[in-house]
Amino acid sequence: MTVTDIGLSGTALAIGSFSPNRPQYLRIGSGSGTELSTATGLFAEISDPKTFTAVDNSTPKIVTFQADWSAPTMSGLELREFALTTGSADNEVWSYENLGNAISFDGTNELRIDLEWTVY
Repeated sequence: MTVTDIGLSGTALAIGSFSPNRPQYLRIGSGSGTELSTATGLFAEISDPKTFTAVDNSTPKIVTFQADWSAPTMSGLELREFALTTGSADNEVWSYENLGNAISFDGTNELRIDLEWTVY
């Protein structure tokens, strides 16, 4: 998992004050590429962005973002990447993950992503 420059800046903003550019969505894609701290979006987005099903910040220095996609939504898709984004028009990416090998969905599998951030 690569925390991007925007994610690091946003973390600093959130610690000091309320950040209007806080993470709001998890996005999934089928593209592949190198994880870079300068990432600004997915290589190939394959589904509408999902708002969080849950956000847990009950443990000090740790926050977990959770989002779910239904089996019909995932049917026929090849998952290779996901990103935590603000949801703004320019899709500012806080963190990006490339899975390497694709995970195939045949309509019988749902997807849940639990993305945990630990602040050091």
